[in-house]
Amino acid sequence: MVVYVDLAFAINFCIDAMLLYATAILFHAKYTWYRIFLAAAMGSAYAVATLFPGWQSLAATPYKLAAAFLMIMLSTGTGKELATRIGWRNLSLRFIGFLGVSAASGGMLFAMQSLFTPSSSTLGQLAYVHQQVVWWTSLDTVAWSILFPFAGVLVLSLFRKVKKGWRTHPLFALVRLRVDGESVEVRALIDSGNLLKDPIAHLPVAMIKIEAAKSLLPLSIYQLLHEATDPYQALHAISTTQPEWAGRWYVIPFQGIGGKSGVMLAVKLGEAVMLEDKGEISLLPMMLGLMRGADFPQADFECILPATRAWKYKGGTDTDANAATSSGQTIHTTHTA
Repeated sequence: MVVYVDLAFAINFCIDAMLLYATAILFHAKYTWYRIFLAAAMGSAYAVATLFPGWQSLAATPYKLAAAFLMIMLSTGTGKELATRIGWRNLSLRFIGFLGVSAASGGMLFAMQSLFTPSSSTLGQLAYVHQQVVWWTSLDTVAWSILFPFAGVLVLSLFRKVKKGWRTHPLFALVRLRVDGESVEVRALIDSGNLLKDPIAHLPVAMIKIEAAKSLLPLSIYQLLHEATDPYQALHAISTTQPEWAGRWYVIPFQGIGGKSGVMLAVKLGEAVMLEDKGEISLLPMMLGLMRGADFPQADFECILPATRAWKYKGGTDTDANAATSSGQTIHTTHTA
């Protein structure tokens, strides 16, 4: 059998890109097309390499799993993003999801071949090269292999747009935060369970992973908050080393849905802007609570916004959760991805 490298690469590229895109959609993950294409190109190059004489050993299961994991890493983000924003646990879950999507896609392609092929063979017109199933053994097989991933991308894209139109309130938002000097843009979850408020000023409190807030604070204060396990000890250290910042911190009590409770340090924001297609929308006044990475949900967002604040500008009503705060108790719902 003659194997055309360019055709093999193109078909694998289309299929890999679709699978990576579908995985990102299923996990509600942030993605960019250039990263998906880069990961798909890497996966296609690996698939083609296994067809060359002398390189068949690369088709072994451990190498396939390693290539799939590298594809997920490349399509997800940079090394810094993987360590600070996404987390290795969430990346591993996405890798398992990618394997599941790949298996489902392959099963569907086999089913289509079996349904529309006159032969009684389960593989239909598919063939083996070096003990691997290849997709370019006939023109209709090539058509199925290329049209199927493009059809999947089209259906998923239309589904996302329709679902976005049906949903009154979006789940995620891009926000820009600033305390004094520098600002930072983060992906935020609009959390209907976040009813946190400052017990004195009654301002809503957004929460951010401490690693994502590094540029918002002086380096010495960031290191204190990042390393300290007791908020009161951190506050005492700040008042000793940075007295000009001592009066800017607020102690916010919280209680989670799982029973976990405690206090966190919060600072009043100088800027809190939700970045929308129609323009920028201010969320002030609002405070920003700092959470340790171990206590923050391991998911594809760095900030948790109070829904009553964000949805006020989305056509909803700012109820301020009067019933929950009348007892003086603040609540935060714990989310996992």
